[in-house]
Amino acid sequence: LEGTDGYLQLVELPESILDDLDALANRFPNFVRVIDYYKQEFALARLINKPIFSAQPLLISGPPGVGKTLFCLELSKIINTHFELVSMSSMTAGFIISGSSSKWGESSNGKVVQAFAVGKRANPLITLDEVDKNGGDRRYDILGSLYTLLEKETASKFIDEALEVPINAAHVVWVATANYVDQVPEPILSRFTVVEVTLPTIKQ
Repeated sequence: LEGTDGYLQLVELPESILDDLDALANRFPNFVRVIDYYKQEFALARLINKPIFSAQPLLISGPPGVGKTLFCLELSKIINTHFELVSMSSMTAGFIISGSSSKWGESSNGKVVQAFAVGKRANPLITLDEVDKNGGDRRYDILGSLYTLLEKETASKFIDEALEVPINAAHVVWVATANYVDQVPEPILSRFTVVEVTLPTIKQ
């Protein structure tokens, strides 16, 4: 984050965003409900003078291979913001998201700070891939930091354990994917709007 003076720019929505979403719908016709969700979110953002890329947390559920992760990547491209993928199935501990304490010899920043540092944007799109699969040691709460990060009020004072100073992570746009919604812990699930995506129909 050197050279930022501690402040990052917020990505604004392009004027062509609705047309871009229509074009995205042509490529992902089975994601029409997801795209409609973002059209509503972005329409609200466009009511202000500076239409900032912003949306409430969304969980996309659907069978494996339906294109959930690829869709999130393509969405970040039309917004022109940084895309960070967090594979929940291979995560070993919660500090991968929240950072590990500087008191440890091999401490490091978490995925949120890394997204800020690499993307140089205050509102990156972070995708929690396969949030219904929790890998790692069961003695550690893999999802613990999400209770803070998925609520804007607490996310605005998020503390990465490696930095040990408050960070405003309230502008991060969160998207989660899951194959089986019933395997997502209820306290996490309640923080998302859930939209189901099915396999494309023959017509699609």
